Amino acid sequence: MALEQKKNKVGSRVVDHDALRIAYRVIVERVEKGLIEKALGITAGNQIVAAKVLGINRNTIRHKIRRFGIKVTRFKK
Repeated sequence: MALEQKKNKVGSRVVDHDALRIAYRVIVERVEKGLIEKALGITAGNQIVAAKVLGINRNTIRHKIRRFGIKVTRFKK
């Protein structure tokens, strides 16, 4: 029964909601990591300015830098 609740028929296909949720997270994280790295490159590793460029809070960028394992020192000149 639990498996049936996680899958719904959409048109002629069966959609696995957990698989879609995981795929969404993976894609979003890859894009976020790339954008943060680009912003850090543009700002020579300045996290506060990079956060402003991205329109996010400085604490948010610091959290994501740790979460994604980004080495900020490689962007500093």
